[in-house]
Amino acid sequence: MNRHQQARDCRRSNLLGSFGPPGLVCGTGTIAFVIILLCGASVSALNSEPVQVSTRANILQAHLDFHAGTGNLFAVLMNQDLGVWNWLVNISTDNGATWTETYQWQSTIVLPDISAVVAGDYLYVAYPSLLNMESGGIARFAAADGTRDMTFGGVGSIEVFDAGDEQITEVALASSADQNDTRLYYFATQSDYSLRYAWTNQEGGAGTTPWSEIATGVTTANHSLDATFAENSSTFLYVAYEGLDGDLHIWRRVSPGTSDVADLGVTPRDSIRMSAFEDTVVVLYDDQVAADRGIKYVMSTDAGDSWEPESSLTAMDNYTSPAVTLRNGGGVAAVYHDVTTPDWPALT
Repeated sequence: MNRHQQARDCRRSNLLGSFGPPGLVCGTGTIAFVIILLCGASVSALNSEPVQVSTRANILQAHLDFHAGTGNLFAVLMNQDLGVWNWLVNISTDNGATWTETYQWQSTIVLPDISAVVAGDYLYVAYPSLLNMESGGIARFAAADGTRDMTFGGVGSIEVFDAGDEQITEVALASSADQNDTRLYYFATQSDYSLRYAWTNQEGGAGTTPWSEIATGVTTANHSLDATFAENSSTFLYVAYEGLDGDLHIWRRVSPGTSDVADLGVTPRDSIRMSAFEDTVVVLYDDQVAADRGIKYVMSTDAGDSWEPESSLTAMDNYTSPAVTLRNGGGVAAVYHDVTTPDWPALT
Protein backbone atom coordinates (compact mmCIF):
# COMPACT_ATOMS: atom_id res chain seq x y z
CA MET A 1 0.00 0.00 0.00
CA ASN A 2 1.41 3.40 -0.90
CA ARG A 3 0.72 6.60 0.95
CA HIS A 4 -2.21 7.53 -1.32
CA GLN A 5 -4.13 4.27 -0.83
CA GLN A 6 -7.01 4.89 1.49
CA ALA A 7 -8.04 2.96 4.59
CA ARG A 8 -11.06 0.76 4.13
CA ASP A 9 -13.41 -1.53 6.06
CA CYS A 10 -12.60 0.14 9.38
CA ARG A 11 -8.96 -0.68 8.84
CA ARG A 12 -7.44 2.11 10.94
CA SER A 13 -8.25 2.09 14.61
CA ASN A 14 -6.61 3.27 17.81
CA LEU A 15 -7.27 1.92 21.29
CA LEU A 16 -6.10 5.10 22.96
CA GLY A 17 -7.74 5.02 26.34
CA SER A 18 -7.11 2.89 29.37
CA PHE A 19 -10.69 1.81 28.89
CA GLY A 20 -13.30 2.35 26.22
CA PRO A 21 -16.72 1.26 25.05
CA PRO A 22 -17.47 -2.48 25.02
CA GLY A 23 -17.55 -2.46 21.23
CA LEU A 24 -17.87 -0.13 18.31
CA VAL A 25 -20.31 -1.01 15.56
CA CYS A 26 -18.87 0.18 12.29
CA GLY A 27 -21.02 0.02 9.19
CA THR A 28 -22.27 -3.56 9.11
CA GLY A 29 -19.35 -5.00 11.06
CA THR A 30 -17.88 -4.53 14.51
CA ILE A 31 -14.54 -2.93 15.26
CA ALA A 32 -12.50 -5.13 17.55
CA PHE A 33 -12.29 -2.84 20.55
CA VAL A 34 -12.44 -5.02 23.62
CA ILE A 35 -12.68 -3.65 27.14
CA ILE A 36 -9.44 -4.27 29.02
CA LEU A 37 -9.44 -3.83 32.79
CA LEU A 38 -6.79 -1.19 33.44
CA CYS A 39 -6.56 1.09 36.44
CA GLY A 40 -10.02 0.67 37.84
CA ALA A 41 -12.21 0.35 34.77
CA SER A 42 -15.55 -1.26 35.54
CA VAL A 43 -15.41 -5.05 35.65
CA SER A 44 -19.05 -5.22 34.58
CA ALA A 45 -18.10 -3.64 31.28
CA LEU A 46 -16.02 -6.69 30.43
CA ASN A 47 -19.16 -8.77 29.98
CA SER A 48 -21.16 -6.14 28.10
CA GLU A 49 -22.57 -6.54 24.63
CA PRO A 50 -21.10 -4.38 21.83
CA VAL A 51 -22.52 -0.86 21.85
CA GLN A 52 -23.31 0.98 18.64
CA VAL A 53 -21.51 4.30 18.74
CA SER A 54 -22.79 5.65 15.43
CA THR A 55 -25.32 4.82 12.75
CA ARG A 56 -23.00 6.23 10.10
CA ALA A 57 -22.04 3.83 7.33
CA ASN A 58 -18.71 3.25 5.59
CA ILE A 59 -16.52 4.00 8.60
CA LEU A 60 -12.86 4.17 7.58
CA GLN A 61 -11.19 5.16 10.84
CA ALA A 62 -12.03 5.18 14.53
CA HIS A 63 -10.03 6.88 17.30
CA LEU A 64 -10.88 6.44 20.99
CA ASP A 65 -9.77 8.45 24.00
CA PHE A 66 -11.11 9.48 27.41
CA HIS A 67 -10.97 12.51 29.67
CA ALA A 68 -9.91 11.57 33.18
CA GLY A 69 -11.40 14.65 34.81
CA THR A 70 -14.96 13.97 33.66
CA GLY A 71 -14.76 10.28 32.77
CA ASN A 72 -16.19 11.11 29.35
CA LEU A 73 -15.29 8.84 26.43
CA PHE A 74 -14.75 10.02 22.87
CA ALA A 75 -14.93 8.20 19.54
CA VAL A 76 -13.79 10.23 16.55
CA LEU A 77 -14.78 8.55 13.30
CA MET A 78 -13.95 9.14 9.65
CA ASN A 79 -16.28 7.98 6.92
CA GLN A 80 -17.12 8.47 3.26
CA ASP A 81 -20.72 8.64 2.16
CA LEU A 82 -22.13 9.61 -1.25
CA GLY A 83 -18.94 11.37 -2.31
CA VAL A 84 -18.59 13.33 0.93
CA TRP A 85 -15.76 12.74 3.42
CA ASN A 86 -16.56 13.33 7.07
CA TRP A 87 -15.00 13.18 10.47
CA LEU A 88 -17.38 12.90 13.37
CA VAL A 89 -17.05 13.50 17.11
CA ASN A 90 -19.04 11.23 19.42
CA ILE A 91 -19.19 11.44 23.22
CA SER A 92 -20.35 9.10 25.95
CA THR A 93 -20.96 10.42 29.46
CA ASP A 94 -22.10 7.08 30.92
CA ASN A 95 -19.07 4.80 30.52
CA GLY A 96 -19.90 3.92 26.94
CA ALA A 97 -23.49 2.79 27.43
CA THR A 98 -24.88 5.48 25.12
CA TRP A 99 -23.29 7.81 22.58
CA THR A 100 -24.13 11.18 21.03
CA GLU A 101 -22.67 12.70 17.88
CA THR A 102 -21.72 16.30 18.67
CA TYR A 103 -20.00 17.43 15.49
CA GLN A 104 -19.63 16.64 11.79
CA TRP A 105 -16.88 18.01 9.51
CA GLN A 106 -17.41 17.59 5.76
CA SER A 107 -15.34 17.77 2.59
CA THR A 108 -15.93 16.80 -1.03
CA ILE A 109 -12.17 16.36 -1.38
CA VAL A 110 -10.68 13.01 -0.38
CA LEU A 111 -9.68 13.14 3.29
CA PRO A 112 -6.54 11.01 3.72
CA ASP A 113 -6.32 10.76 7.51
CA ILE A 114 -7.36 12.02 10.94
CA SER A 115 -6.09 11.68 14.50
CA ALA A 116 -7.56 12.51 17.90
CA VAL A 117 -6.32 12.84 21.47
CA VAL A 118 -7.35 14.41 24.78
CA ALA A 119 -5.17 17.07 26.43
CA GLY A 120 -6.12 19.40 29.26
CA ASP A 121 -9.83 20.10 29.16
CA TYR A 122 -10.17 19.40 25.45
CA LEU A 123 -10.42 16.76 22.78
CA TYR A 124 -8.24 17.65 19.79
CA VAL A 125 -8.73 16.42 16.22
CA ALA A 126 -5.97 16.74 13.61
CA TYR A 127 -6.76 16.56 9.91
CA PRO A 128 -5.38 17.58 6.49
CA SER A 129 -7.43 20.32 4.87
CA LEU A 130 -7.74 22.98 2.14
CA LEU A 131 -8.11 22.35 -1.58
CA ASN A 132 -5.01 20.18 -2.03
CA MET A 133 -4.70 18.96 1.56
CA GLU A 134 -1.67 21.20 1.93
CA SER A 135 -2.63 22.27 5.46
CA GLY A 136 -2.25 20.33 8.68
CA GLY A 137 -5.07 21.67 10.80
CA ILE A 138 -6.33 21.02 14.31
CA ALA A 139 -9.68 21.67 16.01
CA ARG A 140 -10.63 21.37 19.66
CA PHE A 141 -13.74 20.30 21.53
CA ALA A 142 -14.80 20.72 25.14
CA ALA A 143 -14.14 17.55 27.11
CA ALA A 144 -17.21 18.33 29.22
CA ASP A 145 -19.76 18.00 26.41
CA GLY A 146 -17.98 17.43 23.08
CA THR A 147 -18.95 20.76 21.53
CA ARG A 148 -16.54 22.42 19.12
CA ASP A 149 -14.73 25.52 20.37
CA MET A 150 -15.37 27.99 17.55
CA THR A 151 -13.22 30.61 19.28
CA PHE A 152 -10.16 28.37 18.90
CA GLY A 153 -7.72 30.18 16.63
CA GLY A 154 -10.42 32.75 15.95
CA VAL A 155 -12.12 30.53 13.35
CA GLY A 156 -12.50 27.23 15.18
CA SER A 157 -9.19 25.74 14.04
CA ILE A 158 -5.46 26.40 13.83
CA GLU A 159 -3.12 25.57 10.96
CA VAL A 160 -0.06 23.86 12.42
CA PHE A 161 1.67 22.79 9.19
CA ASP A 162 1.73 24.44 5.76
CA ALA A 163 2.99 21.91 3.21
CA GLY A 164 3.28 24.47 0.42
CA ASP A 165 3.23 22.62 -2.90
CA GLU A 166 3.15 19.25 -1.12
CA GLN A 167 0.23 17.47 0.54
CA ILE A 168 -0.29 16.38 4.13
CA THR A 169 -0.72 12.62 3.77
CA GLU A 170 -1.03 11.35 7.36
CA VAL A 171 -1.35 12.87 10.83
CA ALA A 172 -0.80 11.61 14.38
CA LEU A 173 -1.43 13.29 17.73
CA ALA A 174 -0.05 12.47 21.18
CA SER A 175 -0.30 14.16 24.56
CA SER A 176 1.05 13.98 28.10
CA ALA A 177 -2.45 13.61 29.54
CA ASP A 178 -1.42 10.59 31.64
CA GLN A 179 1.53 12.38 33.23
CA ASN A 180 1.51 16.16 33.74
CA ASP A 181 -1.16 16.95 31.11
CA THR A 182 0.73 19.99 29.82
CA ARG A 183 1.84 18.98 26.31
CA LEU A 184 0.21 18.32 22.95
CA TYR A 185 2.25 16.85 20.08
CA TYR A 186 1.41 16.86 16.36
CA PHE A 187 3.15 14.76 13.71
CA ALA A 188 2.45 14.75 9.97
CA THR A 189 3.91 13.19 6.85
CA GLN A 190 3.96 14.93 3.50
CA SER A 191 3.83 13.79 -0.11
CA ASP A 192 7.59 14.43 -0.30
CA TYR A 193 7.97 11.78 2.46
CA SER A 194 9.15 14.25 5.11
CA LEU A 195 8.08 13.85 8.75
CA ARG A 196 7.06 17.04 10.54
CA TYR A 197 6.75 17.57 14.30
CA ALA A 198 5.37 20.42 16.40
CA TRP A 199 4.37 20.85 20.01
CA THR A 200 2.44 23.20 22.26
CA ASN A 201 0.78 23.07 25.67
CA GLN A 202 -2.61 21.67 26.59
CA GLU A 203 -4.33 24.81 25.26
CA GLY A 204 -3.58 23.68 21.71
CA GLY A 205 -1.67 26.77 20.64
CA ALA A 206 -4.47 29.20 21.51
CA GLY A 207 -2.98 30.31 24.83
CA THR A 208 0.42 31.70 25.75
CA THR A 209 2.35 28.88 24.06
CA PRO A 210 2.05 28.89 20.25
CA TRP A 211 2.87 25.84 18.15
CA SER A 212 6.62 25.32 17.82
CA GLU A 213 7.93 23.14 14.99
CA ILE A 214 11.10 21.08 15.43
CA ALA A 215 12.92 19.47 12.51
CA THR A 216 12.97 15.66 12.56
CA GLY A 217 15.47 15.13 9.74
CA VAL A 218 13.24 12.37 8.35
CA THR A 219 12.74 12.48 4.56
CA THR A 220 11.72 8.86 3.82
CA ALA A 221 8.46 8.42 5.77
CA ASN A 222 6.14 6.57 3.40
CA HIS A 223 2.98 5.62 5.32
CA SER A 224 1.36 3.96 8.40
CA LEU A 225 2.26 6.82 10.74
CA ASP A 226 1.60 6.46 14.46
CA ALA A 227 2.87 8.25 17.57
CA THR A 228 2.79 7.74 21.32
CA PHE A 229 3.81 9.50 24.53
CA ALA A 230 5.77 7.49 27.10
CA GLU A 231 4.75 8.23 30.66
CA ASN A 232 7.52 8.45 33.29
CA SER A 233 10.42 8.26 30.84
CA SER A 234 13.02 10.77 29.70
CA THR A 235 12.56 9.32 26.22
CA PHE A 236 9.05 10.65 26.03
CA LEU A 237 7.97 10.51 22.37
CA TYR A 238 8.02 7.76 19.77
CA VAL A 239 6.87 7.78 16.15
CA ALA A 240 6.54 4.68 13.98
CA TYR A 241 6.23 4.60 10.20
CA GLU A 242 7.07 2.49 7.19
CA GLY A 243 9.93 3.99 5.24
CA LEU A 244 10.48 4.08 1.51
CA ASP A 245 12.66 1.00 1.96
CA GLY A 246 9.66 -0.95 3.28
CA ASP A 247 11.16 -1.26 6.77
CA LEU A 248 9.67 -0.23 10.09
CA HIS A 249 11.36 2.92 11.40
CA ILE A 250 11.16 4.41 14.89
CA TRP A 251 11.83 8.09 15.54
CA ARG A 252 12.17 8.99 19.20
CA ARG A 253 12.62 12.11 21.27
CA VAL A 254 15.37 10.96 23.62
CA SER A 255 15.25 14.17 25.66
CA PRO A 256 14.31 17.78 24.99
CA GLY A 257 16.58 18.82 22.13
CA THR A 258 17.71 15.32 21.13
CA SER A 259 16.13 12.80 18.76
CA ASP A 260 17.19 9.88 16.59
CA VAL A 261 15.82 7.31 14.13
CA ALA A 262 16.24 3.53 14.07
CA ASP A 263 15.57 1.13 11.19
CA LEU A 264 14.26 -2.03 12.83
CA GLY A 265 14.84 -4.17 9.75
CA VAL A 266 11.36 -5.71 9.74
CA THR A 267 8.86 -5.21 6.93
CA PRO A 268 5.28 -4.55 8.05
CA ARG A 269 2.53 -4.88 5.51
CA ASP A 270 0.27 -2.24 6.99
CA SER A 271 -1.49 -0.92 10.10
CA ILE A 272 1.45 0.04 12.32
CA ARG A 273 0.30 0.81 15.88
CA MET A 274 2.40 1.59 18.94
CA SER A 275 2.20 2.40 22.63
CA ALA A 276 4.67 2.96 25.48
CA PHE A 277 4.91 3.17 29.24
CA GLU A 278 8.11 4.19 31.02
CA ASP A 279 10.91 2.48 29.03
CA THR A 280 8.76 -0.24 27.44
CA VAL A 281 7.65 0.30 23.85
CA VAL A 282 5.50 -2.11 21.82
CA VAL A 283 4.82 -1.84 18.09
CA LEU A 284 2.20 -4.03 16.36
CA TYR A 285 1.66 -4.35 12.63
CA ASP A 286 0.10 -6.45 9.89
CA ASP A 287 2.13 -9.11 8.11
CA GLN A 288 1.21 -11.11 5.03
CA VAL A 289 2.45 -14.37 3.53
CA ALA A 290 0.71 -15.30 0.28
CA ALA A 291 -3.02 -14.90 1.03
CA ASP A 292 -2.64 -15.24 4.81
CA ARG A 293 -2.41 -12.31 7.20
CA GLY A 294 -1.38 -12.08 10.82
CA ILE A 295 -0.19 -9.71 13.53
CA LYS A 296 3.47 -9.36 14.49
CA TYR A 297 5.22 -7.13 16.98
CA VAL A 298 8.54 -5.80 18.16
CA MET A 299 9.28 -4.61 21.68
CA SER A 300 11.91 -2.60 23.51
CA THR A 301 12.37 -2.52 27.28
CA ASP A 302 15.14 0.08 27.32
CA ALA A 303 13.41 3.07 25.72
CA GLY A 304 14.32 2.07 22.19
CA ASP A 305 18.06 1.63 22.72
CA SER A 306 17.63 -1.98 21.58
CA TRP A 307 14.77 -4.05 20.21
CA GLU A 308 13.86 -7.69 20.70
CA PRO A 309 13.49 -9.86 17.58
CA GLU A 310 10.22 -9.76 15.70
CA SER A 311 7.56 -12.03 17.23
CA SER A 312 4.13 -13.27 16.16
CA LEU A 313 1.06 -12.26 18.12
CA THR A 314 -1.22 -14.43 15.97
CA ALA A 315 -0.93 -17.24 13.48
CA MET A 316 -0.93 -16.39 9.78
CA ASP A 317 -4.59 -16.69 8.84
CA ASN A 318 -7.03 -13.78 8.56
CA TYR A 319 -6.00 -11.40 11.35
CA THR A 320 -5.49 -7.71 10.69
CA SER A 321 -5.75 -4.12 11.96
CA PRO A 322 -4.17 -4.28 15.43
CA ALA A 323 -4.31 -1.72 18.20
CA VAL A 324 -2.29 -1.67 21.41
CA THR A 325 -2.09 0.26 24.66
CA LEU A 326 0.28 0.30 27.64
CA ARG A 327 -1.27 3.36 29.22
CA ASN A 328 -1.07 3.88 32.98
CA GLY A 329 1.18 0.86 33.42
CA GLY A 330 -1.66 -1.65 33.23
CA GLY A 331 0.25 -4.12 31.11
CA VAL A 332 0.00 -4.63 27.36
CA ALA A 333 -3.51 -4.75 25.90
CA ALA A 334 -3.82 -5.64 22.22
CA VAL A 335 -6.85 -6.06 19.99
CA TYR A 336 -7.20 -6.98 16.33
CA HIS A 337 -9.72 -8.05 13.71
CA ASP A 338 -10.49 -11.67 12.98
CA VAL A 339 -11.83 -11.43 9.43
CA THR A 340 -12.38 -15.14 8.83
CA THR A 341 -16.08 -14.68 8.08
CA PRO A 342 -17.64 -11.96 5.92
CA ASP A 343 -19.44 -10.14 8.73
CA TRP A 344 -16.31 -9.88 10.93
CA PRO A 345 -18.06 -11.09 14.10
CA ALA A 346 -15.07 -12.07 16.19
CA LEU A 347 -13.66 -9.86 18.90
CA THR A 348 -10.24 -11.00 20.06
